[in-house]
Amino acid sequence: MTPADSPRVSVMLPVQPLNLGSVLPFARLAAQTHSERLWSGQSMGIETHAIFAALAGAGMGLEYGSAVTLMPLRHPYTAALTARSIASLSGRPYISGIGPAAVSMQRRTLGAPYVAQLAATGEYLTIMRSLLDGKPTTSHGLWPVDEMGLPEVAAPPVELALGVLRPGMATLAGSVADRAITWLAPRSYIRDTLRPALAEAAAAAGRPRPKITSVLHCVLDRPGRDVGLAARLACELHV
Repeated sequence: MTPADSPRVSVMLPVQPLNLGSVLPFARLAAQTHSERLWSGQSMGIETHAIFAALAGAGMGLEYGSAVTLMPLRHPYTAALTARSIASLSGRPYISGIGPAAVSMQRRTLGAPYVAQLAATGEYLTIMRSLLDGKPTTSHGLWPVDEMGLPEVAAPPVELALGVLRPGMATLAGSVADRAITWLAPRSYIRDTLRPALAEAAAAAGRPRPKITSVLHCVLDRPGRDVGLAARLACELHV
């Protein structure tokens, strides 16, 4: 393993925040332990990017990343604008992780699921990348835009990431994303299944293999602590 491949540790918000006070202990942990960044999934309590903006305004001095926010909830133009806003407000590079969400959620928010999950995700990410690169964008697909661009604003770079659970999304990430984000994935699965798919697709596209971020929950097993409850609070909606 080369130094560039050596794992770096970050902090992930393990619960859906209902107020800023519930976020601050994890933000302070990230700051005090010199973690690479603070991550949050899609928050339905206080919205993910609002949390990051509030922490940036409080002077936490952290880098942030979403793992992941959900495509059905925002147009890719809004997603690009919001991601760049967090980079600008924090003064740090931002990682915008996205995912298509469960088919059931697509149906409830859009009226019908995406006909082709991978194609829709690729289109979404391509629009975001073009906008973040300062290029006027035209698309006639699921998210029509006609020569739209983002106004010039000084901001650190934004990495685009995909939530990756299976080889198909890993292949897409290898073709278009800067990073792949896994969720509760065994190391052997990342090594033997996802990483080769990422590498093969990246090589075919003539680009570097995306970095891999793996989200894994942990809890200290102390006297009187209900470890099962802690796991359920962090993962219940996903298992």
